Amino acid sequence: MREKILFLPSAWSNELVFQPQITALSRHYDIEVVDVACFETISQTVKHIINNYKNIYCLIGLSLGGFAALELIADYPDFVTRAILIGTQAHALDNESKLLYSNIIQQVEQGKLAELCLFFADVVTGKASKNNQKLMHFIKEMPLIVGNQGCINHHKAAISYQDQTHKLKRIRSRVLILCGEEDKGTPLNFHEKLANNISDATLIAVPDSGHFVTLEQPEIVNQHLCNWLKKT
Repeated sequence: MREKILFLPSAWSNELVFQPQITALSRHYDIEVVDVACFETISQTVKHIINNYKNIYCLIGLSLGGFAALELIADYPDFVTRAILIGTQAHALDNESKLLYSNIIQQVEQGKLAELCLFFADVVTGKASKNNQKLMHFIKEMPLIVGNQGCINHHKAAISYQDQTHKLKRIRSRVLILCGEEDKGTPLNFHEKLANNISDATLIAVPDSGHFVTLEQPEIVNQHLCNWLKKT
C-alpha cells in the first residue's frame, strides 16, 4: 500500500497550483487535495482534515494552505509526522493586510474578480516569471476556476488566521520549509522565523521565484520535495 500525501492549496487557487508536484509525486504516492475554498476559517479547514483524512504520510501546504497545515501540526501533533510548508507564515495578518483583504472581498462581491486576477498574478510571481506569458495566463485563470464564493471564502479564512508563533516549539513533525527568494507576500524572514522555532525544520530558499514557487520553479521544487521525502 502506497503512502498518502495531502495537498492544501493557497488562496485563489486549487490543485492546479500543485500540478507539477502532483504529477511528480503521484508516481510513488497516493495524492489527495483538500478543497480549502469550502471554508471561511482556518479552524474549519483543520477540523475538516482531522475528521475526513486518516493515515496521511505528509501534508503539503502553500500560503493559506500552509496556515492550515501549521495550525494542524501544532494542535494535533499525532496527526502526521511530516509536513512541507511553502510560502507561509506563523503570525496572523496585520491590520493593513486584513483591511486589504476585506476590500478585495467587497470587489469580488461586486463582480470584479476578472479585473483582480491581473493584480493577483503580478503579486504572486517573481521578476522572471512575468515574462512567461503562458505561466501568467495560467495563474490568472485559477481564481476564475475557483469562482467568486471560493475566492471570498479564501480571504475570509486568511483574515481569521490566529497567531501560531507561540505554538511552533511544540511541533513534533519533521518540517521542510520552502520559500521563493522574491516572495513579497511571505518573505524569507517569515520562513526563517519558522525554521528557527520548529525543532526539526529544514529551510530552502528557491532562486528566481516569488510566492507561487511551485509553478515558477517546478523542477527545483520537485527535486527538493523528492529528496526530502526520501530522507524522512
